[in-house]
Amino acid sequence: MNIREMFLNLTKFTVPHGYEDSLKQYMPKGSTRDEFGNYSITIGNSETLFTSHLDTVSRSVEKVNHIIEGDIIKTDGTTILGGDNKTGVCILLNMIEHNIPGTYYFFAGEEPTAKEGGLYGSKHALAANPDFFKKFKRAVCFDRKYQGSIVTRQMARFTCSDEFVNALIKEFAGQGLPFQPDETGWYTDTAVFINVIPEVTNLSSGTYKEHSPDEYVDMSYLEKVADAALHIDWENLPTVRVAKRETSRVENAVHKFDKFKNLKSDKKIFDIINGYLSNFNYLCLNDDEFEPGLNMIFSQWHKEQRVLVKVQDGIIFLNDERIGNLKEFEEYVGISFEQKIDVEQLMEIMDNLSDKLETDTFGIDRLAKVFAHFNVTIQDFADYMVSKDCQLKDYLKYNPRTQKVTLK
Repeated sequence: MNIREMFLNLTKFTVPHGYEDSLKQYMPKGSTRDEFGNYSITIGNSETLFTSHLDTVSRSVEKVNHIIEGDIIKTDGTTILGGDNKTGVCILLNMIEHNIPGTYYFFAGEEPTAKEGGLYGSKHALAANPDFFKKFKRAVCFDRKYQGSIVTRQMARFTCSDEFVNALIKEFAGQGLPFQPDETGWYTDTAVFINVIPEVTNLSSGTYKEHSPDEYVDMSYLEKVADAALHIDWENLPTVRVAKRETSRVENAVHKFDKFKNLKSDKKIFDIINGYLSNFNYLCLNDDEFEPGLNMIFSQWHKEQRVLVKVQDGIIFLNDERIGNLKEFEEYVGISFEQKIDVEQLMEIMDNLSDKLETDTFGIDRLAKVFAHFNVTIQDFADYMVSKDCQLKDYLKYNPRTQKVTLK
């Protein structure tokens, strides 16, 4: 397969969720389409799940005008490119052409612009057939930006073992490609399977400045990864991590009816706490099982730091220590979580929220409270936008004259 030619074909147009079938002609012969728009095919006898996603972070179909400068493919700046995740699609198609054993999934609706805020196809595929996915020992995606990353953490949890990562590093090194562990991942489709598949990761495939009109792909690197993937001993990678759901429930516990008398009010308090802690880069791992008196597990996205939060009859407990009401909790957390943090930490959090922005313009008064919360000045913000290669500036532009932050 000519990787460059395939990539150019796959990125002729942007592919918002709902239009994945426009790529049907490029799907492998013999693949099947499920009711959620996912395409899949199994080759040989394998315990490896390979994934990529067909959609791009876009809301409408637009013609992509390619600009080719040597090994770099980008656009004329009027649209995104779609390297996220057509690089991964190319790698998987090449592996299929070379009959590398595995089950290959091309998922629909991974991006946050998709239905349900992302991970649409993978979530529904798992929910529809959980036993099917439990047979796999590893899930591998090629959806990581830049070069040389083996993502070890997604959805605020470690998703693979050191033994698995070290073996994979050795395999790629044998193909002349240096890879390193990367704990700064957010999520891709493989994250959906962390409760059922032991070793879950996401690998770099040469995409830069994804989700923006400045996106580009290093084709030389993509070709090297695509070739290396043909020679990795996927089936003999170690399986050490135990796949399990994060929960605080006691199995078969019997609850008294009066325990739930304040369910509605306690749930409202928890929702406020959940939003509050997200400002400190925490994700709740079991928010779907809330009940009064049950510990809710929070973990930081990019480091293993956890806290337990419990709400019962309006009283909040942190790590089983009684804190008090909501106001007392906010005061306590403002001190213990080091409320005043620097602009780079703020920008990392705002990067994570950028896809959720829906209005066109944000007056500075709308952001003033956020800035004050993190002890960041508007000048700090403006300087950071100019000096750093952060994803947020692919979305936002600050105008010092009008003191407005606008979506690009």
